[in-house]
Amino acid sequence: MPSHVFLTDLIAKLIVLDLLNAGHSTRTAPKWLLRTLALFDPSIRMILPQLGHHPEFDTSALTRALSMTFTPMTAALNRATADVT
Repeated sequence: MPSHVFLTDLIAKLIVLDLLNAGHSTRTAPKWLLRTLALFDPSIRMILPQLGHHPEFDTSALTRALSMTFTPMTAALNRATADVT
């Protein structure tokens, strides 16, 4: 299994933990419900093709070319969920 699938799972788990710690409930909507809602909501309709798609990115060339470093994933996710909660 490609490593990006595990990375996606890790990101999801970190976000869920942050949201649960902030007092939010988290549940997964079944695909049939999303497809039904997409009939009435264009924003949901727009994301349907992305369900189950796991993009893979390689930033090593950019990091070398610009001599930059990226914020660690866990720190970025913690900041992002803190802004939402």
